[in-house]
Amino acid sequence: MSGLPRVILLGLCVCALVPVEGCSNYQTSPSTTPIPTSTGSVSPAATTFVFTGRVTAYRGEPIAGADVTITPISSGGTRSKGQTDGDGSFQVTIPDDKPLEASVSARGFFTAGKVLASVGDQQADFVLEPKLEVAVGDRVETTIRGDLLMATDYPYDGLGFCKGLPCKRVSLRCCVQKLKVIVEWTDPSAELGLLLVKDPYYPGTVDRYCCSSPIVGPYSMNFDFDVAFVVFERMNGRTPAPDDSVSFTVRAEPPD
Repeated sequence: MSGLPRVILLGLCVCALVPVEGCSNYQTSPSTTPIPTSTGSVSPAATTFVFTGRVTAYRGEPIAGADVTITPISSGGTRSKGQTDGDGSFQVTIPDDKPLEASVSARGFFTAGKVLASVGDQQADFVLEPKLEVAVGDRVETTIRGDLLMATDYPYDGLGFCKGLPCKRVSLRCCVQKLKVIVEWTDPSAELGLLLVKDPYYPGTVDRYCCSSPIVGPYSMNFDFDVAFVVFERMNGRTPAPDDSVSFTVRAEPPD
């Protein structure tokens, strides 16, 4: 290149250093200009957890096809639903919105429920009690056992009334305003109680009848929460043991 004129050499050096029109091999370096970002607030992704468990019948098999419903206690939350599989197991995605109410229902059984107060993945099993229904004129025979404790956390479903004793629910079906509920048994060593609920949301509004057969209690239908409770109170003068049991009949009749 010693034979090239100095002007041509100078032009080549300038073209290599700065962008000049006609320098086809020139490449600019990557831009370092910051990319503008939004200054608005960004909502974080909602957190969800998993609620798992199993549903079985009292002294029975797993219940398939039971409906599991999760409802926020506070208003405005999202309700989640699921169903049990053939083994009675369920898995429901629940929102990070505590506390929540979990209820389980199945055809032929009373609904059971629990309150989920903690945050995070949760597990709870449910035992459903077979539904016992009595209409006017019916006479139904059944057995209450010492291991029958209410499987629900809802106080208006009986736990607040029965005070931890074995307690069997009886759904009253009737088309008249007033009736009387009669409970009878033959074992003299057993003491049963009959609770007739005036208002399920206030445990103090319960009429209690006890303790020798027969028990007769008058009742006024409210056509909303018409449920009676038969309580296994004593056996041989003591609190019933899990293996204690007593058979009884319950019937509903018009008042005298």
